[in-house]
Amino acid sequence: MAHPQAGRVAELSGMASIWDWLRHSRAGPYGLAGRDSDAGRLYRAALEQFEQLMRAAGTAGPPARPLPLFYALSQAARAIVAARGGGDHRTHGLTAETPPAALLNTLVRPAKERGQFQVVAEAVGSATFAGPVELGRLIASLPETSDDIELRSDWPRALPLWILPTRIPVPDWTRVGIAMGDDVATATDVDRVLKRYPLARGRLGVQTVPGLPALPKEATPVGTAPVFVAKGTLADLDIPAPQYRVVGRRWLRPAIESDSPPPSPLMTWWAVLFTLSMLARYQPVAWVEALDVDASRVATTLERVLRTYVECAGSWSRAAASRGCWFTLLTLGGQVGRCPSPEGPLALPGPSTSAREHVPHPLVKAQVLGRMLLHDGV
Repeated sequence: MAHPQAGRVAELSGMASIWDWLRHSRAGPYGLAGRDSDAGRLYRAALEQFEQLMRAAGTAGPPARPLPLFYALSQAARAIVAARGGGDHRTHGLTAETPPAALLNTLVRPAKERGQFQVVAEAVGSATFAGPVELGRLIASLPETSDDIELRSDWPRALPLWILPTRIPVPDWTRVGIAMGDDVATATDVDRVLKRYPLARGRLGVQTVPGLPALPKEATPVGTAPVFVAKGTLADLDIPAPQYRVVGRRWLRPAIESDSPPPSPLMTWWAVLFTLSMLARYQPVAWVEALDVDASRVATTLERVLRTYVECAGSWSRAAASRGCWFTLLTLGGQVGRCPSPEGPLALPGPSTSAREHVPHPLVKAQVLGRMLLHDGV
């Protein structure tokens, strides 16, 4: 059945960008920034710097782009902490090691002194990480960049999860498909893969057919996928596979160290951009050489990571222009805890009835962002 607001899809083309909503929020900040004058001044100043640095990053080439990108993120995070509350911070909270010959193997780790990374993660309720993690592993764990070339096969990737149609609904169980690759054909293969996804443990079970070694698969927008059953309601599915950037798009993200849940997309992007900015700033020769597409096999991956963060690969829908990573960032990594519109999501025609994408209603008010900043975790 079509959504009752589906006839208003055409209005999306004229919808003001999320960037305009963020600018609008500065006249009436959310949360603590709206109640405390000092927090409000910080919120406004940090968002102004965020905007200017993002615009500068959009015009810079890959050799210099990591610098304004990371510091834009840093200033946006100050606005987030100003709205949500959190301790003061004077250091980054992370360190990056001297890059090895393979740049994607560069290690990033928490600094000894608590810094901005830890303060922001605490403010948004995100996990962090304790030990050194390779840059490439972080990139592989992000939905936007999980399909980049030249990522090592032992770096687990974010997996798209799609809700499948059910002929006979079973209470407290949801059928889903997880695109795992053509080499995953049996229950043993699934067990091997899911060991790297701790949030799926005890919540997702593969559907098998007695007597058949191969798993049943069904079509999804990204190809056929093994069929799973998820325990609980759709709200329970937000734990292992939260919606990300687009209402209805879910991703199962891997651990980046040992058996711990991964940091939120926001904090993972933070670690990625921090590492790239350190490489560009303190290792300029190695960084620029890594960007040489005629000699470096990781050049296109690095270019795409930087381009993706500025432009955001994909959009809210094929019928509406992308709102950009400003929305993803300022909604704390883009994870959708609830539909931001009081009238529900607006369904757009998708590749299949069971896998339609959704976008917020075009008439959402500016206060929506405030609710997401203050209440929806990452």
